[in-house]
Amino acid sequence: MKELLRSASSKVPVRTAIELLFVFVPKLLTGAGTILINLVLLRCMDAEQFGVLGICTTTILLVDGIVGSAVDMGVMKQAPLFRESDPDTFHGIQREAFLAKGVAGLLLLAPLLVFRDPLSEALFHRQGLGAVIALTCVTCLLFLLWRTTQLQLQLEGRFRAYGTAEIIHGLLRFGGIAILIVTQMVEPLTVLLAMAVPPFVLLAVWAFKNSGGILTKKAPQPTIRHLYSVLSWYLLTFGLGAVISRMDIYLLARFSDLRAVGLYSAAQTLALLVQLAGTYVGVVFGPKVAPLIEQGRFAAYFRTFQTGVIATSVAIYFLFQCLWAFGADALFPARYLEAGPLLNILLIGSLAGFATFPLTLTFVMFVRPRALFAIDCIYFPVLIVLYFRLLPQYGAIGAAWITAGANLSRAILIQVLAWSWASELPQRPQALAVASS
Repeated sequence: MKELLRSASSKVPVRTAIELLFVFVPKLLTGAGTILINLVLLRCMDAEQFGVLGICTTTILLVDGIVGSAVDMGVMKQAPLFRESDPDTFHGIQREAFLAKGVAGLLLLAPLLVFRDPLSEALFHRQGLGAVIALTCVTCLLFLLWRTTQLQLQLEGRFRAYGTAEIIHGLLRFGGIAILIVTQMVEPLTVLLAMAVPPFVLLAVWAFKNSGGILTKKAPQPTIRHLYSVLSWYLLTFGLGAVISRMDIYLLARFSDLRAVGLYSAAQTLALLVQLAGTYVGVVFGPKVAPLIEQGRFAAYFRTFQTGVIATSVAIYFLFQCLWAFGADALFPARYLEAGPLLNILLIGSLAGFATFPLTLTFVMFVRPRALFAIDCIYFPVLIVLYFRLLPQYGAIGAAWITAGANLSRAILIQVLAWSWASELPQRPQALAVASS
């Protein structure tokens, strides 16, 4: 065991630290900018306006969670195996993912575009917001396709370029919203426009620079068929998981008013930043899962990593309690102070996600893709019953407790299963094939 740990640690730490620096620092700056911009927006928008914006941004995250995460995971499982041996197949798999995202995104968003006026009444309890729904759909599609360019840089190990693109995206987005704030033009439609411009600009630059060869290469048909066979399970798993994690705000809008949705969105926006930090770390560590399993070195690496990330999650929660006791007014203006207890509850579930995303979720999707789907099939009807029974009476606070409890219990179950399966991995090459079988 000592030799295994020494072998794993001697090859990765310095390079991993540099890669993590190029990814995590821009993501950290983006996260800090997101917090700052949202805190300013809370002071520029009333709770109803922020509720509309919250539903729209949740829709963007939902579509990305269904399509983007599933396709990226499938590519991450297959493409790294061809990077050195067959560059054309390596790029061809990414091309197929780009096309799949575009088609799937259009299929999901087309009904929203067609029925945007009735949806405005159903979601926002008012008419005249069809343009907001239409722009949300466009932003969803742009965001999906831009994620493909990020995945390319991630798979090629070009983390300096990845970090640069992330900084440019953040500067364009925050700069656009800052202009809206200065000119006093802040409303859901204009904020969504500021969110749509950065991925459009970066996609145009990416296409102008010939997309790194992705759009011109084709993978062999057997490889493409295998990719889509993998994607079918990933779409089911990530789709159901994304619906479970995002349906709280839609059901709250159904059973409550936009003010309650605005307060809930304010708390959720800040709480989810911690969970997003887990996905940022996963950008570096996710591509290492398949090679480490193949080399028979994953189990020791996983145990060391997860011990550290779980301890970090606990420390963050207690640090937040200390900061909240002295700085509540700095986070929320007076009209949003009711969101404070919601943030405290939602943070529990968000930290559970932070501990799960970087390594555990990727590993489970590689070796037991049906397990997460089975877990979510059990959770989904239970959550539906809880939401329908408790939201009419308890509103936003009920939604927060149900969401946080579900996220925490689900994360604990996945962690327990992952630790067990990691310990069963063969400590030899080709372990991924053995484990998947």
